Amino acid sequence: MLGTIASLSIPSCSSSGILYKSGTVEELRHASDHHPLAGIITKRHPENRIDDIIVTHFNGGLTFRKTPTSPSISVLCEKVTTMLRSNGEDNSGTVPLVMDRYVKEDIRYLETRGWWLMQSLIDRSGEYIPMIRTIFEEERIPPELAYLSIPESGPDPRALSWAGAVGLWQFAESTALRYRLKSSWWYDERMDPVLSTEAAGRLLKNLYDSLGNWYLAIAAYNCGETTVDWAIRRSNGSRNFRKIKRYLPWETRNYVPAYIAVASIMVDPAKFGFQDNVTTDPIVYDTARVPGGIDLADISRLTGVDYDSLALLNPVMIHLITPPDSHGGYFLNVPVGTSGLFAKDYSKLLASRKPIWFYHTVRSGETLSGIAAHYGMSVHRLMVVNHLRGALIRCGERLKVTYDFARARLYGLGS
Repeated sequence: MLGTIASLSIPSCSSSGILYKSGTVEELRHASDHHPLAGIITKRHPENRIDDIIVTHFNGGLTFRKTPTSPSISVLCEKVTTMLRSNGEDNSGTVPLVMDRYVKEDIRYLETRGWWLMQSLIDRSGEYIPMIRTIFEEERIPPELAYLSIPESGPDPRALSWAGAVGLWQFAESTALRYRLKSSWWYDERMDPVLSTEAAGRLLKNLYDSLGNWYLAIAAYNCGETTVDWAIRRSNGSRNFRKIKRYLPWETRNYVPAYIAVASIMVDPAKFGFQDNVTTDPIVYDTARVPGGIDLADISRLTGVDYDSLALLNPVMIHLITPPDSHGGYFLNVPVGTSGLFAKDYSKLLASRKPIWFYHTVRSGETLSGIAAHYGMSVHRLMVVNHLRGALIRCGERLKVTYDFARARLYGLGS
């Protein structure tokens, strides 16, 4: 939702050859408690308020995909506007930006109380929007749907909603599994900008194929296809969003107009009183093989690569530790031109691994001996650290475990 950004510190990158060496923080204005768009902006808060909108601007430039330099929004304007000329709702090649009083109210809100928020989004649009547009074009998704990531997450790959949805595209766990986004205690692919965007493209295409127009697909992305199907039945089979919206949840009724308002401004910022001032470039990165089970702080110390750069390039890593069970090593995103440092210092990185303590949730069918073997622990040690008197464990129980690399290699689990 647009307002997951409401209580987040949003990283902003710009390509200047210096990687995140300094930062400034600007506190944005408080939004109205009662404006319809404010309810969408604050998905994290059930009370539908915006609290302490903070945007952090960094001076370094990195991205998650090798893409051409981001053109100015105004350069894209003519091409995109040509695609948006239709007033219908069922053109499979485009999503028409049809104005009505609800869209105009949202635009008026963003032009006034929400100006600073919208301007910061325009400034930062070079980070992820070009990458999203490229993927959507490859998937034959209308590229203007890239702007849907703005009401979803900010866009911020580490955005977390109050309902537990995660990432640029705010995937719930069940939807993520259906679209092959994997997760573990160590990583969550919902926070991978490229993988999550590919999954979002497939989901949107499936919704369009099922529902027949993009407005309904956008609505279903917010509230679920079943809810939209129910609204269609209640409205005597109509597939016109304006006719079925009264049967949709309040949040979804406002979600589609909010998307149209944001997309209209992003297409032509100057028309609505904003500065066409994209200050960030698409982030580029190399990959380097590193051993599993190393803290990014140790990697930074041994290679000399900036820690903040590594952290921002690898949002998929939950605990900022390379997954210990990575067979043959873990491929880390690193600043362009630094991959040679990791190859040179691989032996130092390997020697720096230390036992890592964390918690394992027992799954159905698991045994104490199997868990101990997986983490390279003895059964006795596992029982001692968890104060167990016997080998009986229950599904859902949390066990404190450590990943002992020396023993793990005996089981073929080490890198």
